[in-house]
Amino acid sequence: MKDNQEIKLFINSATKRVQLGLMVGSISSTIEIPDPKKTLELTIIAIEQLCARFDCKLKDIDAFYLLLGPGSNTGIRLGLTIPRTIYAFNPKIKLYGLPTLDLYQKINKNMIPALSDRNGNLFIKEGEETKRIEKDEVSTLGTGSSYIVEEVDEAAIEELKEQSFIKIDVLDTMIKFADEFHDYSSEEENFLPVYSQKI
Repeated sequence: MKDNQEIKLFINSATKRVQLGLMVGSISSTIEIPDPKKTLELTIIAIEQLCARFDCKLKDIDAFYLLLGPGSNTGIRLGLTIPRTIYAFNPKIKLYGLPTLDLYQKINKNMIPALSDRNGNLFIKEGEETKRIEKDEVSTLGTGSSYIVEEVDEAAIEELKEQSFIKIDVLDTMIKFADEFHDYSSEEENFLPVYSQKI
């Protein structure tokens, strides 16, 4: 039952695994989609399972938190579809978004966030600039920098194995830094993937 506590749904569909988290008040529970090929059909089931843990319904959710990319374009579109659909019926729902690498940077602003694409190329963010580093150019990054990668991003870990890096759980980081997300509730038309904002 809701009991007037704020219910927040976190969807990480931008990185190497699809994770969902529900937070009611200060208590959270998470779930991971085990089969990426069935993400579309399993996501709603996972949300229902999370809601069942707290005895609430999808309609009770007050706020959605999403990563806007870079990352899996298909995953990001999926993640955006759920809150947009519900927002169309209930515009009181809050919409929060944050670029993926900006989230990583919340861990340590002196480290460089890195995320691989499906071909082993890297997206990194240095300062305010996001760059795409081709796989065969990763060796030119040099040494002396420290990186932040998702704990299951095997391609990024492999490419940066000669570098200093730390691994993070993305969903846990989203929940920890929920207050750092941008509120798109009054600018729903800008609640878009990073790649579409640059077109």
